[in-house]
Amino acid sequence: MAVDPIEDLGLAPDQLKAAYDARAEIAWGEPAEGVREKLIAAGLSSFEADGVLEACLRERAASFRQKGMGDMVKGGACFGGGAAVVALLVAAPVIPRKLGGLGVALGVYGVFLFGRGLVRVLAGHRMHGADTIYDEDPL
Repeated sequence: MAVDPIEDLGLAPDQLKAAYDARAEIAWGEPAEGVREKLIAAGLSSFEADGVLEACLRERAASFRQKGMGDMVKGGACFGGGAAVVALLVAAPVIPRKLGGLGVALGVYGVFLFGRGLVRVLAGHRMHGADTIYDEDPL
């Protein structure tokens, strides 16, 4: 079994190019029905086109879920760091209070990242738009 699910479909070389183009279009957020029509126009049967689309959509959802898990880990770390800063301020009042604002900001950003990651993990298959626009992360 190949690592690439599209290669497992046993398509002819010219059909493989159409399948890889379909993968790119799905990753960029193109509607599946339009991509399906292009696959059929490229010579794939309806069954083959559905197999390619299923593989591409599964791969896209897995990509969103993977990015979501990364966001959840980063969010948890930011929240934990922010909580640690605030706890240090409470325990050692000699530390400058301006660090409290930094700790709160870090904690809030951590909650944001964790929430975004949770949405990606739970709803990765329903995300709209290009997969790559979700790579933009300030951290």
